[in-house]
Amino acid sequence: MTDTARRVRVRLSGPSGPDPAHSSEYRQLSHIFFSYLGSRFSAGMVIALSCLATLSQPAAFAQSGCTRLDQGTTRVHIIHGRFARGRPRAAYCLYALAGQHVLINIKPSANLDTQGYLRFAGTPAQPDWAIGSPGGIVFNELVPWAGKYWLVVGQRFNEKKAGRFTVEITGN
Repeated sequence: MTDTARRVRVRLSGPSGPDPAHSSEYRQLSHIFFSYLGSRFSAGMVIALSCLATLSQPAAFAQSGCTRLDQGTTRVHIIHGRFARGRPRAAYCLYALAGQHVLINIKPSANLDTQGYLRFAGTPAQPDWAIGSPGGIVFNELVPWAGKYWLVVGQRFNEKKAGRFTVEITGN
């Protein structure tokens, strides 16, 4: 081998031997390092997405959670509900204006005996819940205050059956 060829070979390999990027030890360490970074990034993304989902839920419920009866037009609002076994009550939020006429009609499936009542959620609230009326028309009068009301649909005779019901609410 000529002196010039030897110098070219030494320059290509460098003074410390072959390129460290091609050694198995270097590849193993870089794999561990990038795996660690990837797992940290994945964990950070999971935490960020769960926080985003948690923070966006109250906004979704605030917008669609209350049925608004104060829109100025007479229309029928339909709520399809169901009782799961062991859960004999369901509550729904309504928003109405003072002096607005509200009609609430509960239509249970054949196997259910339902009752319902309406309660103002703000102050001046009634100290306790009314017993309510049997299924059918449970409320047909003017509401005294503007704001949020809770409509509670339950089962009569302390039954805990599973079944479906429909609530028709008219506010004008």
